[in-house]
Amino acid sequence: MYDHHIAVIEGSIQRGIEKVGLDALSANMFKQLFEQFPETASMFDVESLEGFAPEKFSIITELILDSFRHPEYAESTIQNEILRHHMYELYDKEYYFTLIESVKNCIQVALGDEWTPEMQECWDDAIAGLQGLIQKATRELG
Repeated sequence: MYDHHIAVIEGSIQRGIEKVGLDALSANMFKQLFEQFPETASMFDVESLEGFAPEKFSIITELILDSFRHPEYAESTIQNEILRHHMYELYDKEYYFTLIESVKNCIQVALGDEWTPEMQECWDDAIAGLQGLIQKATRELG
């Protein structure tokens, strides 16, 4: 049903990695997160962030794709992530919104003129769906 969305989003992620590299994309994602939520910077070990950032970026991109491929799995993953982040006293759903939006922003910047209205629409649909799941989970989990 969402094969087209999956193909467009996967293609844009791959192209972004080809153009600037996973390290640059993930570093930019964390830069955006820390700009929006500066208090979260102290929760990360700067020494290990360089190695961890690409892994986190990949986890989030897989979650975005899973929201189309396996919505039930994505929903349970989001609930687990929210519970896990409660250990760090992160309760604001905007934190999660920022993470998923920053992934799209990083890809869009990396692609520059290659970014298309079709990509924008597919990414917007994915983000809207994930935001709905995040809102539901934060309501249910507190």
